[in-house]
Amino acid sequence: MLLLAATLLFSACTYEVDDTFDQSSAERIAAALKKNKQVLTSAENGWIMEYYAATGFGGYNVYVKFTDDDQVTVQNELFDAEESATSHYKLEQSEGVILSFDEYNKYFHYFSDPNGNVSGLGPYYDGTGMNGDLEFRMVSVTDDRIEMTGKKHGSKIVLTKVSEDFDWAAYKAQVEAVEESYSFSQYGFVVDDEMFRAEVSYRCFYVTINAGTEEEQEIGVPYIVKPEGLQFYRTLTLNGKDITGVTFVEDYDRSDIEWPALNDASIVMVPVTPPLNQQFIEGRWWFTYSRLGEFAQPYWLQVQQILANEKSEDSQGEELYYAYVGQDTGGRFGLGFASRGKQTNKTFGGTICFDYTLEGEDVVTMWHNGKFAEDGKIYYNTVGIKPIAVPFGTGTADKRTFKLETDNSKRPSYITLVDQNDPTNVITVLRAVTTDPFDN
Repeated sequence: MLLLAATLLFSACTYEVDDTFDQSSAERIAAALKKNKQVLTSAENGWIMEYYAATGFGGYNVYVKFTDDDQVTVQNELFDAEESATSHYKLEQSEGVILSFDEYNKYFHYFSDPNGNVSGLGPYYDGTGMNGDLEFRMVSVTDDRIEMTGKKHGSKIVLTKVSEDFDWAAYKAQVEAVEESYSFSQYGFVVDDEMFRAEVSYRCFYVTINAGTEEEQEIGVPYIVKPEGLQFYRTLTLNGKDITGVTFVEDYDRSDIEWPALNDASIVMVPVTPPLNQQFIEGRWWFTYSRLGEFAQPYWLQVQQILANEKSEDSQGEELYYAYVGQDTGGRFGLGFASRGKQTNKTFGGTICFDYTLEGEDVVTMWHNGKFAEDGKIYYNTVGIKPIAVPFGTGTADKRTFKLETDNSKRPSYITLVDQNDPTNVITVLRAVTTDPFDN
């Protein structure tokens, strides 16, 4: 009997064999490629991609729609709603299935182009751009959701299938409305009556923990703007409580606004309004020629002519591509600028660094401290664009004191600098990124 039972048991255990192991390696690869393509193309109305390049820039919504003939149509929330482009994609095997956007597409390669000007970051980021990927390892694939990681840089990318009645223009408008409500420069996360201060750069919070102690540190929290609020790239944990994002609140203009955490309404985010002069120093404010005062305009016209005559890199001369006052990418305060070749379109840029003192909430005294970053020194001393700094103080013997004015101290769209010793030196700078200052 024992022999018979053992024989029956052996037969039962060896009867079923997983078909997967009957397939050759090539067959398994072909099956995986076929399955993943079927999922990609099954979304008749496309997918919303949560795209992260270098996570310090945060995430962005990208609409993609794949077809059986290896074409993908792309729309990007950073462009007009009606803009799109169609290009080639492919699936291939390389330690798993790789989705590759292998033909240039303006709206997709915006994130991966190493030219810093393509993404509006400027020459500081030439050679890297936003460090985005265009090849992705497909990690998890279901009918409605696909998780991927960038093949080169490793950021997590999520695709979510959209509904049949999805409208990209309406979705983009919702995202823009939500982002408008989060237009402060500083916030506080309130957990168990303790506030954790947070600053914002691009779409990333930098939250300070253990403030005022030897263990003080900043935690980077990238986020993406969704119709329901801000969704964090990774969970933020404060006082032992997790925060996955914050909820959109429509009446965000009220003074006591609080944004509840997406996953825990007992946790809220609140705006923190620093003094106006601190916002000026810690922000980045963009110049336009038309908003320079009577005193400053002649000096900037000198700079325009000096650059036009600068032909060492471009036979047609150069032009001022942008200029701002505030923090550069290295955290230095000063005048940041970029010059662009008229023919080659090649850019060079740098920072003319300034020291400053603050008085009260709306007065700042500033002056050039003799320091520079990037190509700032070459352009200041050799090319000769020193006149650009004259309205702001060219040294310790030439300091300038300004009273600051704005439209909204909580969320300023501009700041006007009024020279306290020269009523003709009045300059308005804009919060919105502005290029080609002589055309604006």
